[in-house]
Amino acid sequence: MERLRVESHHIFPRSRLPKHPHVDSVINRVWILKRTNRDLGNRSPYDYLSQEVVAGDTNGTSSKLAERLEGQCIPLEAIEVIRNDQIEEAFAAFLDERARALLDRLVLRIGPKYVEQSSAGDEFDDYDDEDESADE
Repeated sequence: MERLRVESHHIFPRSRLPKHPHVDSVINRVWILKRTNRDLGNRSPYDYLSQEVVAGDTNGTSSKLAERLEGQCIPLEAIEVIRNDQIEEAFAAFLDERARALLDRLVLRIGPKYVEQSSAGDEFDDYDDEDESADE
C-alpha cells in the first residue's frame, strides 16, 4: 500500500512575500499532499482557488472546496480578501481572518477558559513600523 506524503504548504508563497516577517507563520500554512504542493508551486492562492471555484461551479465541487477550506480553518471571508491585487494588504487581511478562524476552532476544542480572549489578528497589524525602521 502506498503511503500518502504530506507537506506544509505556504498559502501565500514565500517567493511572493520574501521580506514579510509572518510569511512562515503557522497561520499561513496548511498540510496538503506533497503532489498537490508541487502542482501549486509558487502560484498565488487567488490563482488556484479561483480556478477551483470556477471548476466547481460547472461540476458541483464548489461545496467540497468550501468544506475543505473550512476544515483547514480557512474561512470563505479569508478567500475574499485574497482577491485584492495588493498582495501585502491581502496577506495582512488574510492573516487576521485566518487567525480568528484558528482561535475560534481552538476555543471549540479546548473551551474558552483556556484561551485568552484577545483580538487574534492584532499582532499582524504593526509589522511595517517596527521591521522597516530596523532595515534602514
